[in-house]
Amino acid sequence: MPSLTLLVDSPKTYRRAQVDRKKLMARGATVSWLSEQLKGNSYIMILDCRPFGEYSRRHIQGAINLTIPSLMLRRLKKGNNFSIPSLITSEEGKENFKKNLPMASCVVLYDSSTKDLSSVGHNSALGVVIKKLSEECSATNIRLLEGGFSKFEEKCSGFCEAGEECGRPLLSLAGLTIHDTRNEQSTQQKANLSSNVPTTPDNKKRGKIEMVEILPRLFLGGEKEASNLDLLKKNKISHVLNVTHDRPNAFADVNDFTYKNIPVEDNWKANLADLFPEAFSFIDEGREKGNGVLVHCLAGVSRSVTITIAYLMSDQGLNLNEAYDFVKARKSNVSPNFNFMGQLLEFERSIRPPHTPSSTTSTLSPASSLDESELDTSDTI
Repeated sequence: MPSLTLLVDSPKTYRRAQVDRKKLMARGATVSWLSEQLKGNSYIMILDCRPFGEYSRRHIQGAINLTIPSLMLRRLKKGNNFSIPSLITSEEGKENFKKNLPMASCVVLYDSSTKDLSSVGHNSALGVVIKKLSEECSATNIRLLEGGFSKFEEKCSGFCEAGEECGRPLLSLAGLTIHDTRNEQSTQQKANLSSNVPTTPDNKKRGKIEMVEILPRLFLGGEKEASNLDLLKKNKISHVLNVTHDRPNAFADVNDFTYKNIPVEDNWKANLADLFPEAFSFIDEGREKGNGVLVHCLAGVSRSVTITIAYLMSDQGLNLNEAYDFVKARKSNVSPNFNFMGQLLEFERSIRPPHTPSSTTSTLSPASSLDESELDTSDTI
């Protein structure tokens, strides 16, 4: 059976290649090997790591489509946990993965055209998926299809099939790329913001993250800040948007405050996007009166952040990447869960004109490594 072939030109290169091989815990699979497995009805699981659009047009028979957007990848590299099913783009795919994985003798991954495992960066999205598979499926043989789908289709088109129209994926396969804005109009200029809004939160100096002002009269925080009467009055906050399902409105009996509840849990099933319009209306109501509006959840890192990012996209015309970076520059501990990130991506598509550049500009490719500043060099893959 084929395995990873390493071309080395020095002891240093050899050691690095051996480390990468150990990290990835996978082997190569040739087109001929995979075709033989399919002909022989071997029970293998195939994971398609290409953009959903490409998968839906044509893919290897029985393949399951999955994705890992790069905004999420940056968080995963910092230690956030995730599971392979959470990356799969359809409910049917999730069910098939969970049901059939224990019986599979091998898991084969492929993208568009990756040559072999030596081309997969250990900090890339594909590398992270392989690593996670090796952790969750320790008894399963994991392989990467050499040459990807393009080579397989060229040699074995009979084992490829057109995708069915299955509606929108739960999460887009296209990565959410953090653009380099050094040569572009800055997000602050594009948002036309007041110059007195800080571009870097000074709360970092105090060693903790507190309530921050995102736009003039729009604040983001957690339950702690929402329960601080002096803080609310100091910032002239009259409207409080409570994005929790179980936390009380601290000053509901005080006439100076107007509350609105968005009762959503912070989990994989919650639908927050359908409530964006009423949240936006409430925020606008408070700001138009010249008063401050606080958007909060329990910790001020996921649900309230999702509402705030969506509001920036709608009110300021930012794309998802720009809005995310803008909020993170002011509150460094923001961390919307994967479910909400997927909803933000779909929201971006719904409000941006067709053919307008958006956040979905890159795929799950072996070379899509994280920015060096985001890497923790103590990590091993």
